[in-house]
Parts: sequence; C-alpha cells; structure tokens
Amino acid sequence: MLPAENSNSPLNMAEEDGGPASDIKSVDALADRIKGRKKQCSRMVGTLVVEIKLITFETHADFGGLDKK
Repeated sequence: MLPAENSNSPLNMAEEDGGPASDIKSVDALADRIKGRKKQCSRMVGTLVVEIKLITFETHADFGGLDKK
C-alpha cells in the first residue's frame, strides 16, 4: 500500500488545490474547489487524448500510413 502522502485521497487533493480541506468554511468554497479540480482534470484528459492521437498517427506513419488493401 502507498504511504498517505502519495495517495490520491480527497484530503491530499484538497491540499494540492490550495490548502488543507479543513480550510473550507462554506459550501461555496467547497464548490469553487471542486470546479477548479474539474477544470484541471478536463485539461489533463484533453492532453491525454491529443497525445494518444499523435501516437496513433505516428504508429500508422511508421507502418506505411492508413492505406487500405
């Protein structure tokens, strides 16, 4: 099992986003933090999709392109 400081627990994620979860004093503050995390995840997923498309394109180019036989 991973040590607590390396885990992806919500508490650790909250600390990465701007402070410990205990700093959240209102529902609005929690909602803002969740929105920030959602935007960050969306950017990461978008980057992964682009990288996968590039790898796929390069792989097809290495093997003679997408020609159908």
